[in-house]
Amino acid sequence: MVQRCLIVDDSRAFLSSARALLESQGMTVTACALSGAEALAIAKRAKPDLALVDVELAGEDGLMLARSLIAQDPTLCVVLLSAYEVEDVAELVAGCGASGFISKIALGRQAIEALLED
Repeated sequence: MVQRCLIVDDSRAFLSSARALLESQGMTVTACALSGAEALAIAKRAKPDLALVDVELAGEDGLMLARSLIAQDPTLCVVLLSAYEVEDVAELVAGCGASGFISKIALGRQAIEALLED
């Protein structure tokens, strides 16, 4: 069961709405990050159980960030997010070590729990 969640996206609006949604569904969002460097620093300090990482961060590669987060803490569960559908990014996601992928439209506690149960 996920206790502490970090959300990483380059959109303040998305971070705000995703945090509100997940918290309204009973999840604890410990922090949000706008960049890879910020995410790595927060993850090191806050020790989240789950990091939700956008595949396309402004000027950064979310897949590389996923690898870096996992290298920093191998117990961290990383789930990638995108506005794209899974078919469009499945090949990219497969090689980065993430636990899976959720479309931003489908984001919610139930989708996260279903993904992590597989």
